[in-house]
Amino acid sequence: MNNLRSIKQALLFTIPLMLVSSLVNAELNRLDDKSLSGVTGQALFNLTNIAANQNGNPNTDIGFYRLGMEAQVELNANIKRLQLGCGGTKGVGCDIDIENISLAGVLPVNGSYPGSDAVITNPFIEFAIKSPNSASTREIVGFRLGALGILGKLGLGSNTDLTTLADDTAGINSLSGDLNLTLTNTVLKNVVIANGLISTEAHINDYNKQLILNRATSATLDNVVAKTGPLSVLGILDLPLGLTLSNATLKDYPLSGFHEILLAQDAAGTIPTSDASLSLQKEAIRWQKISTGTFDNTVAAQPGWWLSLPKVLLTDIETQQRIDVGLGEALGGLVGRELIINPIDSGQIGIKNCYGNLKFC
Repeated sequence: MNNLRSIKQALLFTIPLMLVSSLVNAELNRLDDKSLSGVTGQALFNLTNIAANQNGNPNTDIGFYRLGMEAQVELNANIKRLQLGCGGTKGVGCDIDIENISLAGVLPVNGSYPGSDAVITNPFIEFAIKSPNSASTREIVGFRLGALGILGKLGLGSNTDLTTLADDTAGINSLSGDLNLTLTNTVLKNVVIANGLISTEAHINDYNKQLILNRATSATLDNVVAKTGPLSVLGILDLPLGLTLSNATLKDYPLSGFHEILLAQDAAGTIPTSDASLSLQKEAIRWQKISTGTFDNTVAAQPGWWLSLPKVLLTDIETQQRIDVGLGEALGGLVGRELIINPIDSGQIGIKNCYGNLKFC
């Protein structure tokens, strides 16, 4: 009886196994070259090598080895503080020092950013090798983490009082890197001319500037064009005319005043910013643009930690802080003389990427 039961169990196990084996064998067919040429597929990982002096590589005797992932990664993250490259041969300070970082999607989900995700397309890690063809002298002189594209929103620091910069102490404390910055839909809501004689608001023309920063705490935005709305004289008389100030400069603006950055190429947030990366190098290195496969118009990453954001946007900014402009300065601005605008609160609050009433998580 026991033998009969054992035979039944063996049959119950063996028959399905034979069926599976036959199915597997049926699927594994040898393909000739002609048949193989008609098969398509894609690997999850890919390896790329750029030899020294290859593909327009402008770096002297440096080759590159990159491991990339053909995938989209969705990420929502908060970092209390990121400090990289502090002290060392550069002395006091950090290459990168940023507080209260939030990474989320472009738009909130059900009114909440914690439910949204930034989309990272084709992330990779890459190494720069000096003297790659010499086994005795070659060395790693740099590495970077990056992606073909990133689409999302970056929150930085905090801003509780929109009328002053005094409380904007967190966020970007210092930064090394290159940022191609675009301002869109920016309005200065509280412009006062001649000590209160005239009040108005000013609209900033869409503006673009590449910032190259090295342990920077501030940046200057020059050649800004501002157009005022109707002029209110003493709050009594409204003049239906505006002024065009063609050479305004926002001088030494603290980077801690930026609280919300759109990681996209368009204001609608539909096109990912390309070729974003964070790198560490022993010497100045020009890294390849993944999106084009070339080194054209690349900025050399300097020794130490370096953040490269080739396209980012500040959008829908409305400043509330009062901006005082002298009458002579306003008249000079009409004929192209430089008008200096002292640092003001950006009016940005930043995204709230925590559930409930938590200020940061």
